[in-house]
Amino acid sequence: MRYVWPLVVLLLGASGCSGEGGDGAVKGDSRSAGGDVRRPAVAGQFYPGSRDSLAREVDRFLADARVPEIDGEVIGIVAPHAGYMYSGAVAAHAFATVKGRPCDTVIVGSPSHRVAFRGSSVYARGAYETPLGVVQVDTEMASAI
Repeated sequence: MRYVWPLVVLLLGASGCSGEGGDGAVKGDSRSAGGDVRRPAVAGQFYPGSRDSLAREVDRFLADARVPEIDGEVIGIVAPHAGYMYSGAVAAHAFATVKGRPCDTVIVGSPSHRVAFRGSSVYARGAYETPLGVVQVDTEMASAI
């Protein structure tokens, strides 16, 4: 399973980021997403811009992550948001902790890198394109946030 961070919060639950139909994998391409697709703004700068290079780097980070035994239920994780060269290994430790566990919601939070404004912005439509494919936005959840 591959995740594309800058993921900030992953809330675990029963509906599944693992298993059939919700395995956390990025699927499709921008031609099949329909609606608005937010294009990657920094692919090739803060993480690899090609599908193969990004997949190899994410797989390497996850393979190197060492996760201690966890007693009890994990209800969420918070992973850093920065370029892979700065935070990739730390983010991989967070994701390796919950690898294969079901999740309900993934919330992507990031600063504005180009325009200053107060508050936060929520992309509540369409999908995000990544070098690994397209991730649909839960528009109902995003609108509620």
